[in-house]
Amino acid sequence: MNESRRRWMSVLLNALVVFFFAAVALTAAAQDNAVVRLSYVSGNVRILQDGAVQFDRAVANMPLFEASQVATGGDGQAEIEFADGSVARLTPNSSLLLTHVQRTGSSGHTDLELVNGLGYFELNVGQGQRFSVKAGPATARPEENSIFRADLDTTPGIAVFQGVLHVDGGNGAYSVEVDEREAILFDAGDPAQYTLAQAITTESWDQWNVDRDDAIAREAQSQTPVRNDSSAPEDPGWNDLDAYGDWYPVDGYGNVWVPDGVDASWDPFGYGYWASYPTYGVVWVSGYPWGWLPYHCGAWNYFPFGWGWVPGGCGLGWSPIVTVWDVPPGYKLPFWPRKGPKPIPLAGARLSLTMVDRGAAARGPWGPGIAPHPVATHTRPIRLGGDATVQPIAHLPAPGISYRGNRMTTVTGAHVGIPVAHPAQGTTQAEPAVRETAPAPHPAGASRPTYSAPAPERASPPPPPSAPSGRPH
Repeated sequence: MNESRRRWMSVLLNALVVFFFAAVALTAAAQDNAVVRLSYVSGNVRILQDGAVQFDRAVANMPLFEASQVATGGDGQAEIEFADGSVARLTPNSSLLLTHVQRTGSSGHTDLELVNGLGYFELNVGQGQRFSVKAGPATARPEENSIFRADLDTTPGIAVFQGVLHVDGGNGAYSVEVDEREAILFDAGDPAQYTLAQAITTESWDQWNVDRDDAIAREAQSQTPVRNDSSAPEDPGWNDLDAYGDWYPVDGYGNVWVPDGVDASWDPFGYGYWASYPTYGVVWVSGYPWGWLPYHCGAWNYFPFGWGWVPGGCGLGWSPIVTVWDVPPGYKLPFWPRKGPKPIPLAGARLSLTMVDRGAAARGPWGPGIAPHPVATHTRPIRLGGDATVQPIAHLPAPGISYRGNRMTTVTGAHVGIPVAHPAQGTTQAEPAVRETAPAPHPAGASRPTYSAPAPERASPPPPPSAPSGRPH
């Protein structure tokens, strides 16, 4: 090797070493920041990133990253689910910014900002997580597992249903603890002023928050111990799997999850969306109500009985799409359509969703227009070939789960709001305890419809953003 070639190889090797360590550092930083789930969507919901509209029509199971902003329209409702079971919910005409999101188990914190509207927050801090929620001039930090409502519309303030919040005014204007069944009201004209009320006024959307808790509680009421083998047993995605399918011990694979209500013709990639994110690239977004964990960790495999999901690495990282092992003869995955119909921007907004719909058999029992209730029987055996069958792993009642009780959860896989006690009907605001000057009247914000009907079970898919990609070959 001559001198010039040796020098060139040395430069290349040094560049590769620098690139390797830079990649490791970027991966570590990315893993330290959380990827959270848009777990429920109803009506018109948009996703913005760094202030620009990224998805003009959001769907459930879309991932959210740091600096993502979820905005609901006049008929929109949204729920964001964190990996520790905490949730944030938005009513119509509201917006929430994920200022900073931290991976569960890290020493960091998650910072949220209610930009406008009315939101509900059920935040777990019992395992060392730290949250802050900025709403107008104040920043609230839960001192224990807490449930609270933040309102930036007609009567700006924060109402605590459960737990204790430490609330700081802007620029150190004040620092106060707000206890359970208390509310702190803000002064729109003077951020340094506040009122501490010793009772909470009833808002019609309080019932929606309760209804969402009840829906999650129904999914969480029976569980298998499979989650305990993962690095993230508290992830609420395990509840979805226990509710919508069964686990089977399969030789050579360990525990395998199979959705109920489907046969061997069902396709795990038969209904969903390809979503294009500037930072993470192409991400698969499942259209199934349970479609979070099985598409971002572990692997899918085709067995004699049909498709099953094998968990692996859950809680150790997040993948835009998982590995697929064996497939049935002639099967092809729905690859990202590099050619053909392109998503059409709406009113200049970026619409980066492409729908995949391989027909009714591929959708399973959760297709459009069908309420996605759990269909699992937890008693169905599967056939592994010949006469060999395997019985499902038994489900056990989840300890501490009750309906409309006032419970602080210590149970893995259940968030603090399963469920929240419903405020007594007709509750009126008591005479406030004023620690500073009482706030001036606040002008009315954007109009919001009154909540009067039960919320849908999980999400109803919005109209297809682009043409279907066809049936499997």
